[in-house]
Amino acid sequence: MTSTRQMLRNHPHAASAHADMLADAIDAASACERACTLCADAFLAEDKPSVFVDCIRMTGDCAEVCKLAGHMLLRQTEADVDLVRRAIELCTLTCRSCADICHGHSKKAYCSVCVHCCKACADACDRVLGVLPNNSH
Repeated sequence: MTSTRQMLRNHPHAASAHADMLADAIDAASACERACTLCADAFLAEDKPSVFVDCIRMTGDCAEVCKLAGHMLLRQTEADVDLVRRAIELCTLTCRSCADICHGHSKKAYCSVCVHCCKACADACDRVLGVLPNNSH
């Protein structure tokens, strides 16, 4: 059991019915943030990093969005569900876009890992979106 799962299961305000799903999304967002940051750094280490500007920018953006979404899911007390939903939707969209861009460079091992992490995060976020209450009008 991950520490995220343990914390969510023991949090006084956690949605216990969905604690494992939330933990999966939080952990996936954290893993994706790290993979995207490392992917961008690996591109910068290439002989001609200017060729990879689109990937460097997208992986940097994806890392930031994943960090935001993961941190918002961590905070269980009196969360603004509409705002959380929008952050998770943005994370899903950004991860899918990042996976598409990195897929074009997937012969590079670091890009292949990034694609995998982005897809896993997007899928985990989609599952969370399926259980979040929809309060928007």
